[in-house]
Amino acid sequence: MNQFSVDPQVKKLQNVDFSDAKEGLNYVIRITEEAANKTMDLADELHPLTAELQIKLEKFIPIWRKLLSKEIDVNQFQTLCHNIDIYFDQVFDTVNQVNQLTNDIVVAQGFQDLSGQVLRRTIDVIQD
Repeated sequence: MNQFSVDPQVKKLQNVDFSDAKEGLNYVIRITEEAANKTMDLADELHPLTAELQIKLEKFIPIWRKLLSKEIDVNQFQTLCHNIDIYFDQVFDTVNQVNQLTNDIVVAQGFQDLSGQVLRRTIDVIQD
């Protein structure tokens, strides 16, 4: 017991505010939950955008195959070209939305560096 009370590490801990460690852990938990919720919300926004593109693309397959087999007339060809032009605009808009949402996901996950620093300091205090 006497050796424990004179241990320099124990004396160093007398000045440590353990509430800082608790606050640090609570902070990490809070920002992790917030980032996880935001990431899930953003991912939920992505799914319908890509699903819509896929559905529209699948509608082109039959007429596209007819075109490749030279089985469509001029009117069908003109309609196909017009529909593809509209689809290109939709793809462009959707890709911009997807890029923005994925960027937002990366930003939402940016907490990891900060929370890692807080965890490292908290672990150091606890290890001591």
